Amino acid sequence: MKHSRLAIFGVMTAAVIGLGQICGGASVSDGGIFKSVDRGQTWEQKVFVSQQGRKTLTISDLNTTILSQDPSNPANIFIGTEADGMFFSGNGGDQWGQVTQINTGKVRGIVFDPLTPTTLYVLRDNQILKSIDAGTTWETIYTETSGKVMVFMDLNRQSPNILFAGLEHGKIIRSTDGGVNWSVILAEPRQPILRVLLNPTSPNIMYALEREKDLWRSSDNGVTWEKLYNHDHILQVAGAGRPLRLIMDTKNPSTIYLIAENIGLIRSDDNGDNWTLVNTLVGRDADTMTAFLVDPSDSNTLWLGVGHFIHVSYDRGATWTVNEAFPSTRDIVFFSVDQQDSTLLYAGTRAVEEEGGLFGPK
Repeated sequence: MKHSRLAIFGVMTAAVIGLGQICGGASVSDGGIFKSVDRGQTWEQKVFVSQQGRKTLTISDLNTTILSQDPSNPANIFIGTEADGMFFSGNGGDQWGQVTQINTGKVRGIVFDPLTPTTLYVLRDNQILKSIDAGTTWETIYTETSGKVMVFMDLNRQSPNILFAGLEHGKIIRSTDGGVNWSVILAEPRQPILRVLLNPTSPNIMYALEREKDLWRSSDNGVTWEKLYNHDHILQVAGAGRPLRLIMDTKNPSTIYLIAENIGLIRSDDNGDNWTLVNTLVGRDADTMTAFLVDPSDSNTLWLGVGHFIHVSYDRGATWTVNEAFPSTRDIVFFSVDQQDSTLLYAGTRAVEEEGGLFGPK
């Protein structure tokens, strides 16, 4: 069932007027969100907010962090930003409005309940917020009082009341009741947890990426954990450095990819037990890899952002093609494939001078 968002969209659009990061007038920056309707061959900037007389308000100057679509109606899209909260489009990106209750701060996570898509969760700064009415109203269900921020979250797609979140000080917390109560399930890491991933078909298998240090795996829903970033599991390359990004093949979730310093891109097809090197056109230069996605509709297709260039492989990394015509000078920081039409893709950008640092889009 598709959810009506017309009233919500009107309220959010009105809320953006006068916001400092919204661009007005004839000048439009080359940032924000981009959309492709031909499976990544060509791209169009999608940043329009509203027309105010002669002024056109846009989100073209915003640094983006994440995009999430309503599973029941992918035309309903939420995006997170580095400093200006969250924005919404009810028409596939043709027009945007700011979410009035989440109009400041860095949004690092937007997660829909796949069984009840009117319920969704947002990670902003040191808080987790929940909406049960498709984003009309929001309730804060967790606040990290240590002064540290929330870095990433995920949920169990078979039992969506089970939530997981990674914290800046290295802990992972879990709720089994939709966010009412929380407990720590992993306290050993000392660096921020940049990524928490659950296998959607076997959610007892989960991973946690500790910033620049370790990759953790649990096979019992977070009760016990083991380190994978060591000589027994990760492909050892002379000078292997910090692990930076972790990505799952959601179509074949036993396959995960890891981007690490001085290694580049590696892949495991057995839940992290064994790893092979994936050759790319930038070799082992992991810092140039600003975005990566395994196409959820086709596991053979890999999308790699290298600054404002797009590298695409249709054979799991055996060969690559380069699209240098992306219409922005900014770094691509994420790709997203439409959940119902795989010819539709979205890409988010960040100004080159803005570093992801500890908690950027990496």
